[in-house]
Amino acid sequence: RDRSPNGAIDDAFCLRDKPEWRTRPNVHLDLHPWNFAAPRDVLPTEDLTFDALRDFSRETNAVSSATGPHCQGVVALMDNRAEDGGTVLVPGFHAAFARWRDALGDPTRYAENHEDWDKNRLVWRGAGAGSFKFGANDGVHRLKTRVPMREGSYLIWDQRVAHGSAPNASDRPRMAQFVKGFLRFGAGAARLKRRAARIEVELARAGTSGEVSALGARVFGLDAV
Repeated sequence: RDRSPNGAIDDAFCLRDKPEWRTRPNVHLDLHPWNFAAPRDVLPTEDLTFDALRDFSRETNAVSSATGPHCQGVVALMDNRAEDGGTVLVPGFHAAFARWRDALGDPTRYAENHEDWDKNRLVWRGAGAGSFKFGANDGVHRLKTRVPMREGSYLIWDQRVAHGSAPNASDRPRMAQFVKGFLRFGAGAARLKRRAARIEVELARAGTSGEVSALGARVFGLDAV
């Protein structure tokens, strides 16, 4: 809000350009490339308590091919034009994922804790989970494709597909909801019950418990409680 010279409050909002807030161009994988091939018991997924909301993020980063396929996606809550910034994908990367990972060599080369955006780096998320950030100089950036979306559309991709975002170059905001999907039989019953209980808590807190349809309850796993 702005205050006028006479002290009155003007309810009109002002838009200000904040270049320092703009998303940096990026491409990444929300998984640990080397541990993706590991047996499921190597990863901490079944031990997540969901006492903290951060555990839903850890669940995303601690995936194994043994419990796949795994997918990610985004729902556009308003029209997202090319110039509005948003999702980029590297089409077909999942098909080359295993060869790309093997060509990387020793994972310790990428595990150094640093903030150099020019270099590839493995971000350790604890107990076998992680994510891989492609450096700005990596050739993968030449292969990425910007994906504009219409309001209400849903974009879905294999979690092995390198993806990221492009900065917003317009005067419009971007509104989207990110989604993670996995097979029900790939998760233990105890884990499903804990995550469902936490989702119910958050639905009640938001006052939306009664708005979940039967299909929504199935998709969210609420029937596991």
